[in-house]
Amino acid sequence: MKPHPLILDESNNKHEYRLNQKPIPGTTNILGEMGFTPKYSSEDPFHRNRGRAVHKMAQLYAAGTLDISTLGDLIVPFYPAVQEFHLQYKPRIIHSELLVWHGGLNYAGQTDQAGIWKCGSPYVADYKSSDTTNEPAEYTDLQTALYMLGIQWMIKTGKIPPFPGVTTSTPWRRFGIMLWSGPKAAGLSHRLIEYKSSFSIEVAIGIVKAYHWKKNGAR
Repeated sequence: MKPHPLILDESNNKHEYRLNQKPIPGTTNILGEMGFTPKYSSEDPFHRNRGRAVHKMAQLYAAGTLDISTLGDLIVPFYPAVQEFHLQYKPRIIHSELLVWHGGLNYAGQTDQAGIWKCGSPYVADYKSSDTTNEPAEYTDLQTALYMLGIQWMIKTGKIPPFPGVTTSTPWRRFGIMLWSGPKAAGLSHRLIEYKSSFSIEVAIGIVKAYHWKKNGAR
C-alpha cells in the first residue's frame, strides 16, 4: 500500500495541508472561516503552543514512549488527565495524530486518535486541554465528524488498511476528550464527551460544501 501524499506544513507557525504539493483546506480552517469556531487571538500563542505540547504528550503516552522527565512544568499538570483516560477506557489505538483527507469533499485534517473502542466499534477522538473549560468546544462535534468521514473515505479507497474486525456496517463512535490541568468533576482530571448526532454529520458535510461554494465564487 503506497503512502499517501498528504503533508502538514507547520514551519514558520503555519498549519497548512498540501496534497500532491497543492494546498488543501483543513477542517479547523474550514470551520473557522464558516463561523463555527471561537476566534482566538493570533497575537498570544501561549494556549496554542501549550495545546500542541499536550497533544504530543498524549501521542507519546499512547505509543508507550513517553519519558515523563522530559515534560515541561506547564505540561506536567496535564499528565494525570491523559493517564486517567487510558486507564479508565483502555482504547485500542490504531492511529495517533493521523493525517486524513477526503477526496470527494476536498478537505484534510489531523485526528488525535482513532481505533477500536472497548465495545468493538471504531472511533475517532479529539483532545482539548484547558485549565477551566468544562467540556470541549461545540465545534468538536463537527470536527470529529469530518475526521471520521475522512478516515472512512481513506479506508474505502485503499489509502489506509481497514480497522481489524470492522465492516462497512459497523457503527462508528466520536468523542471529545477534555483534559484539565487539575482534578475537577468527580475528582477526575478529564471528561469524555460522546457525539451521537447523525445530523451533526450532515451539517459537517454541508459546511464543507458551503465553504467550497463560497471559495469558488458562489457559482
